[in-house]
Amino acid sequence: MLKLFDFKCENEHVTEKLVQSDVKRIRCECGKDAHRVISPIRSQLPYNQGFPDADRRWIKAHESRGKH
Repeated sequence: MLKLFDFKCENEHVTEKLVQSDVKRIRCECGKDAHRVISPIRSQLPYNQGFPDADRRWIKAHESRGKH
């Protein structure tokens, strides 16, 4: 089964590649070996959709609860 992984070479190039789960390194476009790295999860919390002030209100509410 192929999975999408991020790979990074010593020249700091980051490449996404579909590979088998056991593949730990690939050849970068620059010719160097690129090793598999853990990439951050890209997500958006559902409470924020369509409400630009939701983040600010949530932070404010939790800060005030922490003071009590």
